[in-house]
Amino acid sequence: MPQVRLRPWHFGKNEKVRLYWICSPRRAADGRWLVKAAFLRENSTAPDFIEYPWGTLHLLRMGRSYVNGYLLERDPSFQPQRLFNYNFQNGTICKSFGLPKKLYDLFGNAELGNEKVWKFWFNHTLHYSLASSFCALS
Repeated sequence: MPQVRLRPWHFGKNEKVRLYWICSPRRAADGRWLVKAAFLRENSTAPDFIEYPWGTLHLLRMGRSYVNGYLLERDPSFQPQRLFNYNFQNGTICKSFGLPKKLYDLFGNAELGNEKVWKFWFNHTLHYSLASSFCALS
């Protein structure tokens, strides 16, 4: 199956970047729904933002690496995990600035920090959820 390329792509040719965060959707002045993706370059101290149409959300995978706008299918730095929580009432919504910095550094960026995340306990571990991606803190 052919891969779909993300465009626009503001990084150098063959530069590997990681999708760090997916912001909440917003409606543009022309009526289109957009989602802002925050990518992190190697050795970077702040993310780079690119907006994509809402329909490309299924191509955006937090924690995964991209090169030339393509998702790297085999990425040894990514360790997927499955987590099931059937009691969705055992959690609260909070701002992402509530995430422990050692777990997920938001670089003091207000746009990222004011996003909402779901905070919940599962198997005696505190979890945070955004766009079906999980970070765990034991």
